[in-house]
Amino acid sequence: MKPGNFWISLTTAVVLGLLSMAAQGRDLKVNCDIGQSLQDAINRARSSAAPLVVNVKGDCYENVILSRDALTIDGGGEAVIHGTLINRGVRVTISNIGITRPGFGMRATTGRTRLIDVHFFDNAEEGLIVRRNGVVIFPEGSVKDNDLGGVVVESATLIVGEVEISGNLAGIAASMSQITLENAQVVNNAERGIDVAGNSALMVSGGAVRGNGGAGVIVDNSSSFAADGVDISWNGSTGVGVRWNSNADIVGCTIGNNAQVNPNRSGVFVSTSSSATIDSTDVFGNGTGVSATRQSFINLRGSTVVRDNLNDGMGLTFDSGAVVDDPVVIPPNGSGYAVYCNDTESSFENRSTGVGLTNCKDFDLP
Repeated sequence: MKPGNFWISLTTAVVLGLLSMAAQGRDLKVNCDIGQSLQDAINRARSSAAPLVVNVKGDCYENVILSRDALTIDGGGEAVIHGTLINRGVRVTISNIGITRPGFGMRATTGRTRLIDVHFFDNAEEGLIVRRNGVVIFPEGSVKDNDLGGVVVESATLIVGEVEISGNLAGIAASMSQITLENAQVVNNAERGIDVAGNSALMVSGGAVRGNGGAGVIVDNSSSFAADGVDISWNGSTGVGVRWNSNADIVGCTIGNNAQVNPNRSGVFVSTSSSATIDSTDVFGNGTGVSATRQSFINLRGSTVVRDNLNDGMGLTFDSGAVVDDPVVIPPNGSGYAVYCNDTESSFENRSTGVGLTNCKDFDLP
């Protein structure tokens, strides 16, 4: 299924589910501005198994524990929860609402949570935490200006659509998790944009990882990264870092003007028994365009162009290797080299007429 069709189907299912719940269950109204409590309304209806829709408005100064299944909380664009939401393993939909201080915004554990036009902002800790097999589907909304991480995912699943994750200490941090982003904007976070580790899988289609203070994307410790049509630009350190037995498949992306803070960093950096395939991608304006070190491997293919980087177009060191297929173009970059091997153990196989000066030996040479 194409990504766009996926979100159309998902949104349609969510809307139909909401309509069905509203038709079969019952509605409650809560106005926090006159002293009513969202938690009290949920608790009063806990004994019923019927779907429950709670329409809430006003400023609600309370922490809310979601322990009732088939629950929908709809803020109608008129409600802000000044506190924390916790999903303890139920099916719940939160829509049209803001969530802010004093601690973290929401923690979803084991259950299934849908967030539709939800905005986590100015929380003193993380905006959204997903843990222990929790599943969060977040087709639209924002996670902005939280004092710690924007989104933390641990042994869980996160599916994100047109959501802006910006102004946090870090954008997304995940371990042992599956993360899918489609047309999301992970931008202008103080440290890393996205950091996945510990056998995690990160899939990003469209959108941007841009303007973060540290690296754009870090893929660590036997994790994988698949990117299609993503703008990974203007980050302070490496654009994409693939490390410690991890792999990346990068297609149709823009990886430009990274290493803004540290000019020794790369557009794509592959390290320690890791690999990356870069297909039909423009890599430019970084410190080094593409680097591999410590027995790592890179394959460039399609209409990939590696140009106008400050140092080498591609750098290889510590017994690393690369294969460049036609019609890839790597002209001499800032150092004067298209491809530079920093040791005799590293090797380069050139299958393209578009590669400029290199000092590397071929794999077949002694």
